[in-house]
Amino acid sequence: MKRRIIVIAVLAIASLQAYAGGFLTNTNQSVSFLRQPAQNSVISVNGAYFNPAGVGFMDKGWALSIGIMNAHQKREIESTFAPFAYGAKNNQQQTKLFSAKTVAPVLPSVDVAYNGGRLFGSLHIGITGGGGKAPFNDGLGSFESQIAMLPGIVNAIAGASLVNGYSADIALEGSQYYASGQVNLGYKINENISVAAGLRATYVLNIYEGGIRNISLSYAADPSVLGPYAAALGAFTGDKELDCTQKDLVLTPIIGIDVKYGKFNFAGRYEFRGDVDLENSTKKNTTGMAQYDDKFVASSDIPALLALGVGYSILPQFRVRVDYNLYFDKQSNVYNSLTGKDDKTSLIESNPYEVIAGLEYDLTSKWTVSGGVQFTRFGYGKKAEYISDMSFNPSSVSAGLGCRYNLNDKISFDFGVFKTFYERFDKEMEDYNNVGYGLYQKIAAAAPALAAGLSPDMLKTPGKDNFFRKSFVAGIGFNYAF
Repeated sequence: MKRRIIVIAVLAIASLQAYAGGFLTNTNQSVSFLRQPAQNSVISVNGAYFNPAGVGFMDKGWALSIGIMNAHQKREIESTFAPFAYGAKNNQQQTKLFSAKTVAPVLPSVDVAYNGGRLFGSLHIGITGGGGKAPFNDGLGSFESQIAMLPGIVNAIAGASLVNGYSADIALEGSQYYASGQVNLGYKINENISVAAGLRATYVLNIYEGGIRNISLSYAADPSVLGPYAAALGAFTGDKELDCTQKDLVLTPIIGIDVKYGKFNFAGRYEFRGDVDLENSTKKNTTGMAQYDDKFVASSDIPALLALGVGYSILPQFRVRVDYNLYFDKQSNVYNSLTGKDDKTSLIESNPYEVIAGLEYDLTSKWTVSGGVQFTRFGYGKKAEYISDMSFNPSSVSAGLGCRYNLNDKISFDFGVFKTFYERFDKEMEDYNNVGYGLYQKIAAAAPALAAGLSPDMLKTPGKDNFFRKSFVAGIGFNYAF
């Protein structure tokens, strides 16, 4: 009887283990950013997002900017887990590469600004997070590890090398979109200081589709030696599928200040935390994971942001800018599927930040060339418990380059490219993606008396993930001053 309970418990964990990911802010909110990413102190129509208070120092009247960006990203996770060697498609290898390519053909942005003198205002519309689909056609290590455990466990139960492999069709497609509209109003206090306040409405949409299908084990010996346990194998190797959509509408207050003195311009803005409560609309969930059940609500806050910038005109035609962004991830609420609480950000060691520098030079009255670099650092800590193969953001260095062409005094065009070079990042786990912990929980639920003689440590199986990303964005923008 005990053997049958263990088989049932082991097979019950062969389910789709998808963890809610962290929030990744898209700061590329205009083509001007692509060609010169230090935008926090900009005094232009693009200040509608980057520097709302700076609109007060623009020329009087209306201004419009429309940008179209094309983004490409590849995510790679090289996963090492000994039980992968049982996989029919893994050539007896313990290391496997999982990857997904994301293409966002059109990422639009719209900025509108009006300066009436003392009073001014602006509007920004854009994609402030996510922006595409990530299809993992071969699944992920956190998915396959659940099945990879089966041969070893069943062999231990049978007391012989009964199972020599497994196979399954695993696939997941995840989509994430944060579409935002922001309105700002400002007041110019005097010739040197202006302030602004705004409100951003963000529509959050996450879609998860996929599953584990056609799970099967290959036998080196007659499985009839399992007796009644063979029936349990058939009962618990059924397909696991997920079709879940998560939505929320979030309001985020924003305040800003701009101080202009001579050749210097200092600017700052603070974006308050966005309280995101994602409610599931689930068509199918046979994974056994309650967090994807219909109507379930999970937190995934947009972190507060402090953005500072300084600009200096070395010459009338030569400008430099330096920015600093601090994201308050640790102070946000994010659902933790392991604890069932909104405490996932407690796993972060320190808040992420960015340091950005940029240059602009007017070659002629028609042409301006520009470029810049952005250094992004995440404080996940050595164990990196916060990240998973579902969501990871390695530290990076990005470079932007481009130009502006002034057709006349009213119309100009921006052209820019932005390439990010991510660091490779290793996450070594004493218990790969908490496989042993999950197994122990299943046994404890099915047979508490049996679990009393076990512990999660006894079921730990070590493993490692190596994370890597590639990304490239190009865009063209149109600007018009009324």
